[in-house]
Amino acid sequence: LRKQQKLHEIYNKQYKNTNLTGKPCYSPDGQYILGGSSIQSNKINSKYSIFIWKTKTSKLQHTLTEHTSQISKVIWHGRGGVASSDRSGQIALWC
Repeated sequence: LRKQQKLHEIYNKQYKNTNLTGKPCYSPDGQYILGGSSIQSNKINSKYSIFIWKTKTSKLQHTLTEHTSQISKVIWHGRGGVASSDRSGQIALWC
């Protein structure tokens, strides 16, 4: 951020984030960005999804869909897993 210039723009029409939901975060190694969506997926039984993008290419790598309520928190585990929680109280662990 020394030059304060935009490196990449990441976009997916299925992903929407509000101040109340799973804000994006980097993986511990900086290779991926993780974000929880605040809109339901039209494709998968109206569930909420977690999106994982490759940092350097901005390409979507994975979509994890399990939550039935808005995703409130997403976090990387130091050993490569992901934890997420939603507004209903469900916590999902992904490896």
